[in-house]
Order: sequence, then structure tokens, then C-alpha cells
Amino acid sequence: MQGKIIFNFCKMVRVKEKISIVTTLFRSEEHIKIFYEQCLKYIVSQFEEYEFVIVNDGSPDDSILIAIELAEMDRNVKVVDLSRNFGHHKALLTGLRWSTGDKIFMLDVDLEEHPSIFSQFLSEYKSDPRVEHVFAAQRARKGNILEKFSGYIFYNIFNFLSDVKVEKNIITSRLMSRRFVDSLMEFKEQEIFIAGLCVLNGYETRKIFVEKTSTAKTSYSFSKKIQLLVNGITSFSSKPLFMIFYIGCIVLLLAVIAIGKIVYDKINYNITISGWASVIVAICFMGGLIIFSMGVFSIYLSKIFIETKARPYVIIKRIING
Repeated sequence: MQGKIIFNFCKMVRVKEKISIVTTLFRSEEHIKIFYEQCLKYIVSQFEEYEFVIVNDGSPDDSILIAIELAEMDRNVKVVDLSRNFGHHKALLTGLRWSTGDKIFMLDVDLEEHPSIFSQFLSEYKSDPRVEHVFAAQRARKGNILEKFSGYIFYNIFNFLSDVKVEKNIITSRLMSRRFVDSLMEFKEQEIFIAGLCVLNGYETRKIFVEKTSTAKTSYSFSKKIQLLVNGITSFSSKPLFMIFYIGCIVLLLAVIAIGKIVYDKINYNITISGWASVIVAICFMGGLIIFSMGVFSIYLSKIFIETKARPYVIIKRIING
């Protein structure tokens, strides 16, 4: 009898809304079931309706099989199986697209951020009726020296070169309203950086600080961070193109001054600059500058090429409980 009273009380205090929990899979077979159970305990218990949207991003292990087992056991688990690995951000956006909840919580399956942090998101979300989006960041970045240094470089260079400013040390976890997610789906670009899109999306946003509970090695290698940095900058800013123009103007001005100085010395003092070292240095400098400039132009040109083809950013092989 006492158990029934407790159950009825819990049911009464549940939010009369549907929560969607969106996550992605890549080498995640050891985490999926624990993730599911912890989300049921700390998130689902607060809502009358729920769904899991699990996107398999071409995981080479048995992640998809375990996810399908959960979907067969629980009809509220929706599995979106992609045809191959398309990347973390594209998989997350696919999960958001297939979500149907009134509120959408995005969380990595590896439990680096424990589902219990959801209460912080919900509390901040409810603090102001205007809030549509709550994201999280770390006060201090976890990991070794290289990981911390690469993160520091990433955010500082991105914010310096990009027109869109993102918070430092942000994490995947976000709580969003249905309206926020629907607006996010209006962006059609093929190269995706979710943090930047969320800033462009606007709406009233709040930030909270959380601590990562896992010390597992990050799946983002240094090369992947560089790739994400270049993609983010060229997707959200044309500033590098203007910087090349300004650098070219400065180099041209210095060259004109140097030529003027050489001519002046020759006419007035009959001084001629001899030797090949200065000539080689000048040629190498100008050659490097030209190649760098062509590289930046090539990156922007390749992005235009990709966008104009309007290919789908993911291919969905099948959907379970969709």
C-alpha cells in the first residue's frame, strides 16, 4: 500500500510533457545499457512521456545490436541507423530531427556527463519562462596537458577568427525547447558545427557549469580538433579572406618602401645590394604567402562546391520504432 502511495505521488509531480533524450553511438557497446538505465532514473522519472532517439553513427562494434535490443524491449526507444560514419555533429543533428518531445535533452552515451546533471539544466530552464535553450560548459577543462592546450588553442583561435563567438570548454549536453529545435532544423548547410548553429539560432539562452565525471580518453584527437576548427571558422566567418587581403596590402606596402629605399640609395650614394641570400629569403616568403593564401581560398571554394551539390549530410539505413 505504501509503495502505491509513493508511486502515485511520483506520478502526480511528473511534468505533463514529453522529453526526448538524443544520443549517438560510436564504439559505445559498453555504455548503452547503463546510459539507458541511468536516464530512466534521473530524467524520464520527471516526465509523463519520454522517448530515446539513439543514432548509430556507423559504429564498428555491436552497439547497434544492443540498441535494437533496447528498442524491442521498450517501444519508446527509437534507433536511427546510419549507413556509415558521418561524424558526431551530423549524427546529433539527425537525432534532433527525429525527436518529437516538447523538451529535448542532448547527451553523450559514454556517461562523461552523468544523466543526474539533468536536474541542473531543468532548474535553469524553469528559472525564466523566456528561456528556450540551456547549454553547459566546464569551469576547467579535463584531461592531460596536450588535451587542455589543444582545447585552449581551439576556442581562442575560433573566437578570434569567427564572427560567431562560442563559450569556451562547452560540452555536448544541452536542453532545448521544441521551438528551438524546430528553428535549428531550418539550417541547411552540409558542414555542421552544432555549437555555432545554436548561437546563430538565437532565442533566450542560459549557461550552467558542470563537471565531467569520466576520465576516459576523449574521442576527439588533435587532428579531429584541427579539422573541426577549420570547418567551424570557414562555416561561420569570412574574416580569413579579409585578413589575407590586409596581409597582401601590408606586404605590398613594405615592398614599395624597400624598392624606394634601394632606388634612393643607388641614385644618391651609388649603393647596390649584392648577394643572393636576401633574394632567396624574399622569394621564399612571398611563395609561402601565396601558397597559404591559395590554401585558404581553396578551403572556401571546396565548401561552396559541397554546399551547391545539396547532398544529404547523412544517409539513414533504417529506423526502429520510427
